[in-house]
Amino acid sequence: MTPATWSFVQVFMLRTMGIPSCQGHPTWGNIGGRFYLNLSTSLSLGTAFGRTVDQMADTVSAVFGRIPPGTPVPVIPLRRWATLRELVPLVTAFRLRLRIAHRRLPSYLDTAADRCAALRARARTAPTPDALLRLWRTELWPYCLETFDMMSAAARGRGGGNRLVKVRQRLAEQVGEADANALTTGIAHGAPLASLGPLLGLASVANGDTSPEDHIRQWGHRCPDEFEISLPRPAEDPTWLDHQLAAFRDSRTDVHAMLTQRRAEHEQAWARYQRKHPRHVTWTRRELRSWARLVHDREATRSEVNRAFWAIREVVLRAGELTGHGHDLFLLDRHEIERVLAGDDRPLAAVPARRDAYERYRALPNYPTLIRGPFDPERWAADPRRRTDLYDAATAPAPPEHPEPANHHSRTAGAPRPAATTPEPERKPPNPITGFPGAVGTVEGVARVVTSVDDAQDLRAGEVLVTTATNVGWTPLFPRAAAVVTDVGAPLSHAAIVARELGIPAVVGCGNATMRIRTGDRLRVHGERGEVHLIDPPTEGGAPPTGA
Repeated sequence: MTPATWSFVQVFMLRTMGIPSCQGHPTWGNIGGRFYLNLSTSLSLGTAFGRTVDQMADTVSAVFGRIPPGTPVPVIPLRRWATLRELVPLVTAFRLRLRIAHRRLPSYLDTAADRCAALRARARTAPTPDALLRLWRTELWPYCLETFDMMSAAARGRGGGNRLVKVRQRLAEQVGEADANALTTGIAHGAPLASLGPLLGLASVANGDTSPEDHIRQWGHRCPDEFEISLPRPAEDPTWLDHQLAAFRDSRTDVHAMLTQRRAEHEQAWARYQRKHPRHVTWTRRELRSWARLVHDREATRSEVNRAFWAIREVVLRAGELTGHGHDLFLLDRHEIERVLAGDDRPLAAVPARRDAYERYRALPNYPTLIRGPFDPERWAADPRRRTDLYDAATAPAPPEHPEPANHHSRTAGAPRPAATTPEPERKPPNPITGFPGAVGTVEGVARVVTSVDDAQDLRAGEVLVTTATNVGWTPLFPRAAAVVTDVGAPLSHAAIVARELGIPAVVGCGNATMRIRTGDRLRVHGERGEVHLIDPPTEGGAPPTGA
């Protein structure tokens, strides 16, 4: 992240999580420009009030993904009464904002897109620095704060932040993963989820049902780097939609047929539930309606948050134009940008050093998913034994069961992952890679391991997409995949939700799938069991998909 983006992300996190730190221990942070959550603080808060470490680890895993076995989360010895004194005022204010946001959420969602578009237009045409600063302080920034609060309210719903997880867990216990999967698809409860919007929009444009202009207006803010305000949105690229449509047509995807099949599976699962649990039907129907409303609101407000970050980008761009400092302002924080708009150029003295740090960190490979202890990104990147799944300062890095070829370690962030070279004839299939059941189904296919959405453009129809994590910018690629496997995620992550909606098997939160699998490996993905099996030695340079 640029310094500007980080300064706004901190505010977003404060409004959506409510507790920035406890007794000096932060709940999130920035490591070499990358955003990280501090799971130690979250876990320790629970243990300070009587929950066990195992209970808290289960709660954390259900939301953020599994912690690898044998990797203990350091527990901070928080003092209970000191914690109460510090947190009660924060939690009280946070809950008050949530109650207000809950009441206003429906009317907010009805008008948010148009309000944001109007504010962006006014920011783009602000005639002077003073006019832009006044618009920012009195209207645009308050609108962003309101949007952050709406996201927090929608994500939690009236039943608490864990309701989505609990409802699905209960259904899985009653009827198994497959039917729980079918019953908790958003498409079966009215309008499609926002995560599917870019894909369904492309299908609509391709069929002539929606104009290109309407699609850009509705989805031109959604992309893989939605929070990074220094990067352009898709709508700013006049060729973006043409490229998207060409790839969509080449894939010969029938999205509506996939969704029709999912609706049928939902109805069949519901019929089975009624026969098996007739006494619970009324309660479960109510819970599923509530679940659907909650997940739709959660996705819709997340889309509006990303639209708000686009508006923030417009302000910084216009500030750079009006002050003559251009993109240098992305290397300042939000308060410094306001000072420059007010005529104080002194913050700009920090730009050269920050640009140097930003470029150095940006050139490094993606950092490990999980970091335990002190971490120096540049020293880690220089270590030929480094791992991308886990860094533990207390131990030397141990090779994964399926090590990557050495030339992978010299690549830079965003560079294509090299294909496997010489097969290893003596290699035995490793233990299954395990994660959360993201979406049920069993499929075999050839792996395509990618580290960025740009690399994912090489994904061939019927291959298994293996990556660290996905967001809505990846959605148009999903119909090409026979299955999806991720390092990071839980049953409510983007990859799991979209895969469930489309009926694509998925295993999420595996921890180290991208280290143990190579492009060209043949895999069997068991979505219901949350397992990925290597069934053949890797092929040289990948192979065409078969049997998907």
